Amino acid sequence: MHDDVKHDQLVELAENGKASEVRLATGEYFKELDAVRLRDYVHAAACNALIGGDGAASWRLHGTVNSPISYGDYLREKVRLLLFDHPRIFAFFAPDFKREILSRVS
Repeated sequence: MHDDVKHDQLVELAENGKASEVRLATGEYFKELDAVRLRDYVHAAACNALIGGDGAASWRLHGTVNSPISYGDYLREKVRLLLFDHPRIFAFFAPDFKREILSRVS
């Protein structure tokens, strides 16, 4: 339940009043996050979206990692932009991923 509250808070912040702070926090986290680990998070989120019945989110997530140039800074930017075009996709990421971003929001 605690992670659900954190998720709801992150989505609320991303969609409303503190979207720029969430964007900044996400960028800061992504600078530290290994690209391979980010790919793992995205793959898991895509599976979670599919299991949760959101085929569109799953398709978008898979699209960020299934191109030949989806690595390094390019991958980080694609995922960051996806999350701000579709903030509800945060719902499908692992709790530790969401916690890391929330810990950086002031």
